[in-house]
Amino acid sequence: MLKTVAVLGFIWISAALGTPLALVFIVAEAVGLGRLSRPALGCLMRAWTRFILWIMGVRTIVEGLENVPADRKLCFVGNHQGDLDIVMMLAYMPRPVGFIAKSEAAWFPFLNLWI
Repeated sequence: MLKTVAVLGFIWISAALGTPLALVFIVAEAVGLGRLSRPALGCLMRAWTRFILWIMGVRTIVEGLENVPADRKLCFVGNHQGDLDIVMMLAYMPRPVGFIAKSEAAWFPFLNLWI
């Protein structure tokens, strides 16, 4: 339980501290620099989520990434069997990932900027 509280605390604190960085990427997108900034954002998100998984002690085996085409638009649907669907997708998907969230997520401080 203590580890769960610590990890969730880390996620919220790092999201709060990362908010100014999120604003930089939002502005870059707004002024038409999105194509240049998206790869950097992807690298940062992969590093952040892999660090979260490392802190949690999660051991991961990823299979089938060779089947993910880099040149077509795709829709991945998570079945939410666990709490780490989004974290795992951000950590290991080798291409940009976006999400659809329910409207209530707009009320989560800091998280709403990233969504």
